Formats: sequence, C-alpha cells, structure tokens
Amino acid sequence: MPKYTSFTKSRFGLIAVVFGVCVGVMLELPLRGFTGILITISEVVGLDTELSIRPIAGVDYIPGSVVYVDSSGFLESVPGPLSNCVTVGGSTVPCGTGSPGPAGINFADSEVPAGVVNGTNVTFTLVQVPNPTGSLQLFRNGIRLSPPGDYVLTPGTGKIMLVLPPGVGDAMVADYRY
Repeated sequence: MPKYTSFTKSRFGLIAVVFGVCVGVMLELPLRGFTGILITISEVVGLDTELSIRPIAGVDYIPGSVVYVDSSGFLESVPGPLSNCVTVGGSTVPCGTGSPGPAGINFADSEVPAGVVNGTNVTFTLVQVPNPTGSLQLFRNGIRLSPPGDYVLTPGTGKIMLVLPPGVGDAMVADYRY
C-alpha cells in the first residue's frame, strides 16, 4: 500500500491522496459491522476514466479566483485587476470599453433612468440609446419588466414609457448595451 500524503474528509469517508492525486476512498459506512474498507480507484468501474478527463489546476491557479481552461486543459487563474471584465480568451480588459470585441459596444449596468418617481410619472430617459433595443433590461424594485406589457422603449432614443407609474420610493434600474 502506498504512503498517503494526505486524507480529506468527504461525505463518504476519507479520500486518500498521493502526490496530489486521489488514489482511494476509505469508506466509513457501518454495513454489517464493516468499517474502514479501502477501495482503490481501479476497483470502481469507470472512475479512473472520469478522473482522467477532469480539469486539473495548473501552475498559475489561485484558489478563489476566476479561472479559464488553457490550451493544455489545465485550470489557470485569470490575471488582472478585480474590476476588469474577463474575455473568452482568458485575459482581462477594463469593463465597458468594448475591447477586444467589436468597436463601439459598451454596457450600462445598474443605471437609474432619469425621471420623477412620484406615483404618476410614466416617462423616463436613459443616458444612452440601447443598441440593440432588445438589450434593455429594466427593473422595478428588482423585478424585471417586459416590453410591451410593462413598458415601451421609443426606437432610436433612450425614452421609456411605463404602462404603470412606479410608486413613491420604487427603485428603477436599467442594464443595456449601447
């Protein structure tokens, strides 16, 4: 039996680890008086195959970080400031710059539309014009509103007409691309 470098407690028992690789499970199931049975990975049908295709932490992996799968199949941490957005290639760019995607694409997140929230006003205006118009997600008190049942966005403008006015104290928030 190999010398185990560590044991990790799981809901099934102790997992034996040798040089960072799981090699067996010490079951703690009180079945007919048996306990402490060592079952190796090779004794579990298909387990070695399933474990061999799982992602493995690479040399640049940092627990608790955003990760991507590199070209060799290893999990690596995404470098960059926490305030940046992650690209599909595993790099980061400042959020809302449109880089490295198509030029001119920006995002408005948690924008409060301009307009009086007084229980009677139904007209609100966004800072930018949503493009495409379908990218607009409008929320009242955290509940997403749907066009045209809840609001209408005038095409080519940032003007929103609500079907029902928000009550005094209601919070209006919009997310969209422009």
